[in-house]
Amino acid sequence: RCDRMVVLLTWHYFSRLWCVYEWAAFLAYHEAKNLLISVETFMRPASRDQYLKAIPNISIQHCKCHDEKDRVMLKQKIVQYYVSEDAFENFAKGTAVAMMAVTVAQISGRSDFLFETEFVPWIKLAYDIGQNDLANALLHADPVAWRKTAGLEFMALGSGAVPGRVKFQDQLNEWFD
Repeated sequence: RCDRMVVLLTWHYFSRLWCVYEWAAFLAYHEAKNLLISVETFMRPASRDQYLKAIPNISIQHCKCHDEKDRVMLKQKIVQYYVSEDAFENFAKGTAVAMMAVTVAQISGRSDFLFETEFVPWIKLAYDIGQNDLANALLHADPVAWRKTAGLEFMALGSGAVPGRVKFQDQLNEWFD
């Protein structure tokens, strides 16, 4: 058992059944803040669409398994713990969109342009995969305003203030919680 999980997330991650199962199993029993995603190295403007395509394609049937015996065993565990394969897939997809949105919110807070290009596609994807509550929650995120407010507060209060990046991260965490 572990309390935290680190994922070096490429767009191929969600095409492997063991990875998807471990992702969902961890998030079913732990708070999302205990999952650290490292995606910055891999996700660039040229690869963003690969991530946006990978998540809706999460499928127990289509995910890769090195050994097909693993698929049989994992399918049994999925039905046992997640009620159905559809419920499992929906959970995996929804949590993937949510975690990616929180991750890109840090970058997208730098400008309106980055918000539109980096964050808004995750809102659209949430709607596309039927995660309407998630999409509506994402609509309430305003990382550009949060970053500006944190920076202005730091400038106004001077050296005794909490740094703007810390205030911004606190606001992002509060929204996500």
